[in-house]
Amino acid sequence: MIFEGALSVKAVIQGKKREVLEVLADKSKRSERDFQYIQRLCESQRIPFLWKPREEIDVLANGKTHGGVIASAAERKFDDFNSLQGCDFVLLVEGIEDPFNLGYIFRTAAAAGAQAVITRVRDWSFSESIICKSSAGVSERMKWVLADDFDQAGNSIKDMGFKIMCALRNDSATEMSNADLTVPLCLCIGGEMRGLSKAIIQHSDQNIYIAYPTDTKVALPAAQAAAVLCFEVVRQRKK
Repeated sequence: MIFEGALSVKAVIQGKKREVLEVLADKSKRSERDFQYIQRLCESQRIPFLWKPREEIDVLANGKTHGGVIASAAERKFDDFNSLQGCDFVLLVEGIEDPFNLGYIFRTAAAAGAQAVITRVRDWSFSESIICKSSAGVSERMKWVLADDFDQAGNSIKDMGFKIMCALRNDSATEMSNADLTVPLCLCIGGEMRGLSKAIIQHSDQNIYIAYPTDTKVALPAAQAAAVLCFEVVRQRKK
C-alpha cells in the first residue's frame, strides 16, 4: 500500500510496524531538510530510497497532497493484548467506520497520553493510509490491538488490572468529573450509529458521561467525545 506525505512516510519508517519496501522522493527537493532526513532514515534501515521526477510520483500516488514523497509498504503487524502490560491508559473504540474519524481519535488518544487503542478485527488495509494521515502518523507509532471477541477482550483487560469505564449515558452513569480516572483505565467509546455493544458494556466497572451546560439532546460525535473524555483523564492526573 502507498503512504503519502512526509509525516506519513516518517511514521511508517519510525513506527516499525510494517516492512517499508521503498520510498520515492521528488528529485527537485534534494536540498530540503525534511527530504534529506527521510533519506537518512531509509539508509539507516536499509530501505531503498529513490529520487524520481514529480510526474512519476503523481502517477503512483492516490491523491495530490503527497508533497513529493511516498512510501510503498507491506501490511501492518498489529499488537496483541500482552503488549498492554505496563500501560495505565488505553482506549477501546467500537463502531467507528470512517477512517478519518478513527485517525482523529488516535491523534487525540496519543496527545492525552493513552498508550494503546483497541478496535474490533476488520480489514483496515484499504484505509490505513488515510488513518495514518489523519492521525498525523500516530497510528503507526501507537500500539493498536485488534479483538475479535469483545467479551473475551473485556476479561483480558480486567485480568491486567484495568478498570473499564464506558462512555454511556444511563441511570447508573456518573458525570465524568466525579469518576476516578486516575486508576489504570480502559476508556470505551462507541460510534454514533450503534454505540458500544453489550459484549463490552457487561464488563464496565463504571459508566460515565459528559455533562452539557445546555438542554440539548444531541450527543457529541465520537471523535469529539473522545477528546473531551481523554483530556478529563489528563486534568485529573495532573492533580
